[in-house]
Parts: sequence; C-alpha cells; structure tokens
Amino acid sequence: MVRSKTRHLSYIAVPSHFIDPLSSSSFQGILSPRKVSRPPPVFRLFSAARNPRTLIVVLLFIISLLGFLSIGLLDNPLLPYSTLPCVTYGYRRSLKPSAPAEASALAAAAVVQRKEEAQEMEFWSQPDGLGYRPCLEFSGEYRRESEAVHLDHRRKYLLVVVSGGLNQQRNQIVDAVVIARILEAALVIPILQVNAIWGDESEFADIFNLDHFKKVLAKDVRVVSSLPSTHLMTRPVEAKITPLHVSPQWIRSRYLRRLNREGVLLLRGLDSRLSKDLPPDLQKLRCKVAFQALRFAAPILDIGNKLAERMRSKGPYLALHLRMEKDVWVRTGCLPGLSDDFNEVIHEERKRRPELLTARSNMTYEERKLGGLCPLNALEVTRLLKALDAPKNARIYWAGGEPLGGMAALEPLRKEFPDLYNKQKLSLPGELEPFAKKASLLAAIDYIVCEKSNVFMPSHGGNMGHMIRGHRAFAGHKKFITPNKRQMLPYLLNNSLSETEFNRIVKELHHGSLGQPEFRTDKTGKDVTAYPIPECMCNSTSTRLTVLSSSSLFPDLKIPSHHGMPSLWISEDEILALAAPFEFALVGEFPSRRPTLEAIRNFFFNLKLNGEFSVIVLNPKHLLIKLVNDLDYCCVFSHRSYFVNNYFMKVFKWSPAFDIEIESPIILIWVSFPPHLFSPRIFHGLGSMFGHPLKIDHATSTGSRPSIARVLVELDATKKFSDKVWVGPDSLGYIQSVVIEAFPSYCSHYKSLGHSKLDCNILHPHLTKAPTVSINVNICNDLPVNDNVIHADVNGCRPASEVGHLVLHDMGVVDVSMVGHTVDNDFSFGGGKHRKRKKKNSGNGGPIGEVTAVVILAEIDGSVVRRGDPDDSGENVGEDGGVGEVGPPGLVFLVGVTAGAHLGPEGLELDIIGDGGGLRVVVGDVARDPVRDRRPD
Repeated sequence: MVRSKTRHLSYIAVPSHFIDPLSSSSFQGILSPRKVSRPPPVFRLFSAARNPRTLIVVLLFIISLLGFLSIGLLDNPLLPYSTLPCVTYGYRRSLKPSAPAEASALAAAAVVQRKEEAQEMEFWSQPDGLGYRPCLEFSGEYRRESEAVHLDHRRKYLLVVVSGGLNQQRNQIVDAVVIARILEAALVIPILQVNAIWGDESEFADIFNLDHFKKVLAKDVRVVSSLPSTHLMTRPVEAKITPLHVSPQWIRSRYLRRLNREGVLLLRGLDSRLSKDLPPDLQKLRCKVAFQALRFAAPILDIGNKLAERMRSKGPYLALHLRMEKDVWVRTGCLPGLSDDFNEVIHEERKRRPELLTARSNMTYEERKLGGLCPLNALEVTRLLKALDAPKNARIYWAGGEPLGGMAALEPLRKEFPDLYNKQKLSLPGELEPFAKKASLLAAIDYIVCEKSNVFMPSHGGNMGHMIRGHRAFAGHKKFITPNKRQMLPYLLNNSLSETEFNRIVKELHHGSLGQPEFRTDKTGKDVTAYPIPECMCNSTSTRLTVLSSSSLFPDLKIPSHHGMPSLWISEDEILALAAPFEFALVGEFPSRRPTLEAIRNFFFNLKLNGEFSVIVLNPKHLLIKLVNDLDYCCVFSHRSYFVNNYFMKVFKWSPAFDIEIESPIILIWVSFPPHLFSPRIFHGLGSMFGHPLKIDHATSTGSRPSIARVLVELDATKKFSDKVWVGPDSLGYIQSVVIEAFPSYCSHYKSLGHSKLDCNILHPHLTKAPTVSINVNICNDLPVNDNVIHADVNGCRPASEVGHLVLHDMGVVDVSMVGHTVDNDFSFGGGKHRKRKKKNSGNGGPIGEVTAVVILAEIDGSVVRRGDPDDSGENVGEDGGVGEVGPPGLVFLVGVTAGAHLGPEGLELDIIGDGGGLRVVVGDVARDPVRDRRPD
C-alpha cells in the first residue's frame, strides 16, 4: 500500500508568555523541515542544544511547568479548604525514586527534618516547674502585728528617694515597703530621682498603678500620696549612708527612736542596703510587692500587651535583653568587640567620666571578659542560640536601648535570625509617641513583652534580668536561659573548635540553666525576688500542711463581706499567677458516658501533638486537658468536638472562673475576608476586631488561594459582629467584607452552644412538639453509602410518646447505615418487617426495602458530616493513609429508640420515636441543618 505524501497544515498552540523573545522567523526555522539528511538522534539533540533560542524556550518551559506543579500540588486554589483549622490537605507523590541512591537521599533528608523538628520542639519546651506555685500565706504573728501597725501608722511616716534605672528603682521600692513595715510607719509614695544618664522625669504614678499599689498593700503597710498637714512643717530625720545588707534589728535600733520623736524619716540610696536574708514573713512581703503590688500603669500595660500579642500572633517567640548601649560598655569596663574605633570611643569616655566605672576597677578587660563580667555581644548571643537549637525562623524580640554602633552591631544576629523585632519595629505609627524620651516608660514596655515571651535570655546580668527571672518563676517557671559566660567564654574564643563540638559543649553547660526551680537558700546573697523558692513558693502537700498547722492564713470567714457570705480576698495578680500554668488548658465534656482515662490519654497521644499534655479528671463528665503551647491549643480547640472510642466529647476553653454547669462561649473560628490589600499587620488588625487572632491558614500566607483570606480567631459567641468593616483612611479606605464561618448560636439562658435563646426548648416548650421536616435528598444511585448517610437526631428532650415526622423527597437507592451500633427494636419499611442487624452496616447502597438501621446523631456545633469511615479512635482515614478530618461532631443514642420507615406520597418517610429532643437532619456530605441551631439537651 502506497502511503500518501500529502502534507497538512495545523496550528500548534504555545502559551505566549513563553515565546516573547522569539520572532516568527524563528518559529519558521524550528517548524520547517530541512532538505538535508537527518543526523542521528543523539547528534540532533546536541545540535539543538547549541541553539540559544531553543535553550531559552526549554528552560522557560521547565521552570514554568515546575511552578505550576508546585502550586497545583501544594496549594490548589480549587481544592476545598477544611473547616477544621489544623487539618491540612496532603497529596500523593506520583514520582517515586528511580534509584536506590535517590531513595537513600530522601530517607536521609527525612531523618534530618525529623531531627530539626525535635530540636525546635525542645527549644520551645518549658522546664519542669515541679509543681511549685505562689505561696504567700503570712504567719499569725504577722497578721496580729498588722492590726497594731495600722493604729500607729498615722503618727510615723517614711519618705524615700529611689535612684537608678527602672528596675533598680523597683528593687528599692520593694525594700522601702519592707523598711516601712519594720518601722511600723506609713510609706509616702516614693520619689523617683532623675537619672543622670537617662534624664527621665517620670513620677511613680506615671509608671505604676498607684491605686492598685495601695490596695494590695492595705493590710501590710499604709501607703499615702503625701505627708498630712500635721507633718508638713516637720523637719524630717535624714539618715546618713546606710551600710550594705543591714538586718531588721539594725534598722530598728538606728532609726526607730528618732522616728518616734520626729514623726518623719527620709531615706536615700536604698539599693542593696537591706539584707537579702530576712525573716520568712518579710521575704513574702518582698514577693508581694514585686509580683503583685507593682503593676504598671494602664497606658504602659496596654501598649506592652499589644506588642506581646503581635509577637505571639504567629507562634512562640524568644525575648532577648541586649546590654549593648554605650554607657553599659563604659560602666562594665568591657569592650564591644566591633572595631578599634569603637573601642577607642569607650576608652575615651571612661577616662572622661571615671565615676561611671563600677566595681573591680583594677581588673583588665581580658580579666573581666574571662570572668564572665562582660555582656555578650551580638555574635556571641547568636552562637549561643544556635548551640541551644534555636530555629532559624524563630521570632525574636530584643529589648534595650540603641546599641553602640547602631543596628550594624546587631547584624550577626539578624543574619542568622531574620525575624528580629523591637518595640519601634512592632508599634504602629504614633503608638510610642506618648512615651518618647521617657526611658523608664520604654523600659517598662520592654519588661512586659519580655515577661510574656515563651523563652527569655539576657545578654548580661542586671536588675531587669533578675526581676524577670523571679517574675517568670513566680508565674510557673517559664523558660529563662542564663548564659553561663564564665565557663562558655574559653570555648567561644577557641577558633580551633568545630561548630558541632562547640554546640555540644555549650548545650551541656546550659542543661541546668533553663529556668528550672532553684532554691534561693542554695545561693549565697541571692534576692528572693529573683529566686522566690522556698519563701514565696511551695509545691508539696506536706509543706502546705505544715504552714496551715502553724499559722492562721485567711481572714475571719465568719465575717460576712460579700453578699452576706464569708469571703477571702485574693488579688487579681495572684489569681493570674496561679492560672499561668493553665494558659493553654481546655475542658473536655462527655454529655453521656465517657471511656476510660487510659483510652482518653491514648486518644490524645495519637493526635501527635507538638508538646507534652496531661489529662485530669474533674468529675465523671469533665476532664481538664492541659497543653503546653499555643500550637497544640489551636489544633485541639479548633475542632470543638471529637469521638473518643465512639464516645462523644465536646471541648471548651478553660478559665479561672470555669463552671462545669456553663458552656464557655469562647470558641476558635475562621473569619474569612475576600482579599484586597493585605499584610500580616492588616490580618492581625482585622482579626482583632472580632477577638484574639491566632493564625492565618497556609494558603493565605503563601497567596496560593486568591479567592479568600482566612484568619483563625478566638472570639466570644455571645457577641454580635458586623459583616463589613472599614479599612484605611477616608480618602484611600475601602469597605472590607467579612464572613464568619459556621458561627454557632449561644443560648444566654441555658448557657449552651448550638442553639439560640429564641430556639431554646426549655424557654419555649412548644418547640419540643414533634416537628415535621421536609428536605430534598436527591441521592445519587452510584454513590457509596458513606456519601448517602441520613442522620436524624432524637436525643433527649422530647417524651418517648411524641413522634418526630421526617419527610425525605426524591429518594434514590438508599442504605441508611448505623455508626457503631444498631437500634433496639424492629422497624417497618414499605409495609414489611425487617429485622435489625447486630453489626455495623458498611456496605454500599442497596435497593429500596433494604433499609437496615438508622443513624441517631446529635450534631452539636453545626459542622457538616465528612466522608470517610470512622475508625476506633473517632478519626477518619484519608486517601493517602494519613489521619483525615475528625467527624462527625455528633452523639450516638441507643436507649429507647425505635425507627419506623414507610413510603409516603411525597417520598420516604421516617417516624422517629425516642426519649425526646428536637429533630435534626444531616444528609450526606454537604447538607445543612433545616432547623438550624435547635439543640436539645
């Protein structure tokens, strides 16, 4: 047969953005056949490779193809997004390794990745607090003396002038309160001396909450704002320089007689004048002043908390207190290690102002450095953090003044950890203006952000580091890295040491310096405000029983003081300190029965959480789920309900005022915004309009889903929210639409999620009358049963004698399957009797007449039912073999349930009789509740 030589012309379509550099003649050259003989295929390949235009086309095509594949595989904008925030869509890798070497490389990479993840988890993990909690119970003798002291406080007054920076002043204020207690005198609000270096003229009330200070100390020391008129003309007794570390006996013997005679005593320069070792009650008073009474003023607290929330919005963060200012290098006798020019600047300043140089003035710089007396510079801080496995993507907040050398001095740190912030970088325009040129107020803002961090590390000792150490210990021993400079410096200066060996040594040196509980009594001359154990914290039952048996701890409970009830006043700070270890705690509720505690713990273990967890029984129906980080908190809480071994569990947020009779209205929910001009700051601001923003989803962060932007927000379900917000200035602003996904109702009367007050069965009994619900089912014949499941709710509020009537239209082939159990009685269908089955039916849809059982579920939170077969742990297994979405959020009810089914004029009709409750329907994978928010008990 002769093959036709007829040639046909045809267009070849190529995406135009791949071929802009090529002309039409170039295409003609590529497409036109050559008259010469064809070389071998290999030669033709090399010949084409020598053509630069061909290479351009091929390279552009490969790059674009890889880009499309990565977008399509990782974040396909057409894929549905999960309503469960911690569920991510996986994908199957279709290209398998073609050689053992490649498989080995992939395995090695996986091992490295797991190791890095484990190291990151270890860095953010918190030390074991050994159960230590604040314990500020005063002795009976102290309380009896308090009554006498208050009678005498109106005759004697103590004036104090405190000096130094903010935290040095704080320490002196603490000791001033203790001295006033020792002398049985009223304390006049301390006068803050203007510092020669910082020049801040702020007064006590500008920095601290004066009313709170007075209220907390009301039973210990009388605090007044000024001297009374009777003492204004009194010449105060001004004490001469007080020796260091004096005892209460020395204070009394030196000042008490003159104070009783004159009525007013003036003290200056209290820094380290009072002994570090005082009687237990006075040590407790120190802690009470430092950790409870000295609260920052509201404007400072507000901006500090805002900056801390901005740091926390994307996960855990590390706070550094960097002592790299010019005056620090001058005062410590150390050199910054930047360049010879900067070293010369420090030498000249030290010669010009020798009074700034602190103790050990006869030591050389090298001796100070090796003795651990110098601050770490940016390079040394960076090497220490890397040795301790700080992740490269760690968010770091650095506190402190302008470093000598400017921001270039921080370049080694910024290069390794690019997510580096300070208060100026985090604040919005104008937010810091009220605090400009007020060093103490700016230092207070730094203090708040550092104290609230997940991990804190100072580059040098000092008052701020010591105070934050004690504050974090008092709050439950949050991680505090103490650089072991004296032992670490020789290794830092050893250039022959490999980085791996250096990291191993440094990690060993800091194994016990990560904020674990430390006894003050084990360290000579240590302040109780830095090491609050054992005077201010206790952990064992025996310790507490000893205190209870030896002292009268509480106010007289026989005196009615609150709505006619005996009351015990506890400060808000103490409550918050006690609650600090439960920052990420949740409460699990089993409305019916619950599995064993071991089964519940195994369930949470199988969730593969990032950190540790504990499950504690509160009562037969409620559990305390204690998590240790915000990542696990987000993942567990965002689901709101689980099946644990086929037992339904709801999850609520724990709070200090948690009541087991009340369902908390605080929930995690996705808030969606059609995208416009967005940035992380705008996302945070938009989320803050509704509650506490926690995260954005992955597709939003990468920009791979252009249709919607989503922010996970912790909000109050009792509040009403607008569906529109204004963003931007008047001239360039715009109206931003808002979609709160699957927002549940909350009954303010019944204190319950899932139904509104208008639909409450208790307030409106007529709602419990068996409603008739009509819905178009439109079930496809070729779908498996898991896509055609009918769920009907009869769970608990309606008497068994009443019938809920369900009408389903347009029925196709149906198999109504059971989840885990069968109903208790026979039921009728199509005029015939069908026996119940004793096992779970998981087959595909059969013909009409083969209805086997009815799924009885209570859909609590309004979520839709998801595809997949529930396994024993209540989770669904995805197509790739991994854990898929948890579902469905309902409850199986078995007692007294009879299901009747027959064909009616409008389709399949199911009559459900049970112990009672409103009727709820979920059909297949996409149906919504036709009687939305009607939630029975």
